[in-house]
Amino acid sequence: MYTTPEQGAARVIFMDVLKARVTFSKENKIHYYDVVGDRSYGFGKWDAKIHNLNVEIEALQQALEAVRSDLSLAKCAHARLQNVSNPILRFPEVLLADIFRYVYATCDGPEMEDSFLGSITSTCFHFRSVALKASFLWSNLLVRPGNVSLKMRSYMERSGTAPIRLTLVVDNEFNQWTSDRIKGWMGSLHPYLARSKRITLRTTCHEVTNTILPIRIPMPDLREFILDARNLTQHGDATEHRRIILLDHPASLPDTYSITVCNPSLSISWDRLMPHIRHLSLIDLAGLPTPTVVDLVAQCPELKSLRWLHYLEEDTPPR
Repeated sequence: MYTTPEQGAARVIFMDVLKARVTFSKENKIHYYDVVGDRSYGFGKWDAKIHNLNVEIEALQQALEAVRSDLSLAKCAHARLQNVSNPILRFPEVLLADIFRYVYATCDGPEMEDSFLGSITSTCFHFRSVALKASFLWSNLLVRPGNVSLKMRSYMERSGTAPIRLTLVVDNEFNQWTSDRIKGWMGSLHPYLARSKRITLRTTCHEVTNTILPIRIPMPDLREFILDARNLTQHGDATEHRRIILLDHPASLPDTYSITVCNPSLSISWDRLMPHIRHLSLIDLAGLPTPTVVDLVAQCPELKSLRWLHYLEEDTPPR
């Protein structure tokens, strides 16, 4: 970036050559007008002329690209100097990370989180370096079947060892997978399941759900488990499916946690969960009390809250 006397002299010569080339081009137009109708100026001469001009254009484009690269670096250095001289952008890292944590906690949904992360990582070098080291900012992971996206892979790396919110999307693509392949995929996620504070399983296939569940690894940080099966498809008689066990490692689970089930008409085995459920949400279940739900609630000694929702269609008559 720093220009030596030799580089400065070369730059002056280069600028003089460019100016001379512009002058030459203007004067050379008259020559073109004179020879354009001259048949003695054959194809060979024009071919050579066109070739030389293309070579010249390529050299100028390379020079222009190099100058643009230098300009970008100069602008970065200038912006960095401005940032360093701004007191707001010299906040201590711990204080700035706490501010990020507070604002991040107020984000309502993944879109707001992505927008916030995009803002703080592009504001300045100081903000970006603090944000990239703040593992809690990269704790919301969404994983689909197959290879992990580059975005999620960077989130996984940046989240370090922080507790995470993990969403597993079990869609129709899994229908093409064997049971062993699904189990292998789940096995690759064990390090992330083990430090999850919230697990969301979005599933559309009953058979695949039975292959994935129950989750049988220690999850001491788990505070919430969500099973979203509102668009579930079932093959064959639903009564043939075994009861779904959500979690099956009680010795390594926390004493209490929250359970949310969307489409709880599924046949779920609640026995091992009931002593530990503190908050229970049942969504898209018939809106009238049933003996099953009443009996379930009665057997949850740690239950503090019950959220029981059923969305009615517009043409559904009131009950």
